[in-house]
Amino acid sequence: MKKILLAALLTAATVTGVSAQTYPDRPIKLLVPLAAASAVDIVARLVGDKMGETLGQRLYIENQVGAAGALGMRAASRSAPDGYTIAVPNDSVITMIPNLKSDAGYDRSTISFRSPSSSAFRSV
Repeated sequence: MKKILLAALLTAATVTGVSAQTYPDRPIKLLVPLAAASAVDIVARLVGDKMGETLGQRLYIENQVGAAGALGMRAASRSAPDGYTIAVPNDSVITMIPNLKSDAGYDRSTISFRSPSSSAFRSV
C-alpha cells in the first residue's frame, strides 16, 4: 500500500505558483483525468485523504475523462497557477499522449512536477 501511495505522489503534478504563507486557505481540487473507480482515481482518493489531514484542508476529486486523459490534463494546464488544482495522472497521460499527438491540447512545460520531498507530502 505504501508503494502505491508513493507511486501516486511521484506522478502527481501540480500547477505552478503555490502561494507561500496562507496556503491552503480553501479546498484543493485533485483533478483525475481518468474514470472514477480506476486505479488512479482510487489512489488519488487515498492520497487526498492523507493530504487533507496533513494540510488541514479539504481536498476533493474531480474526474475529467476523455481522449485517454488529455482532456483532464488540458483542464489542469489551463487552471489558475495558484496551487489549488493538483492533477493526478498516470504515466501515459504525462509521457505518451504529448509525444504521440502534436495537438494533445496541453503543454507539459506549463505543469511542474512535485516529489514526496515537497513540504505538503513529507508526512504521507
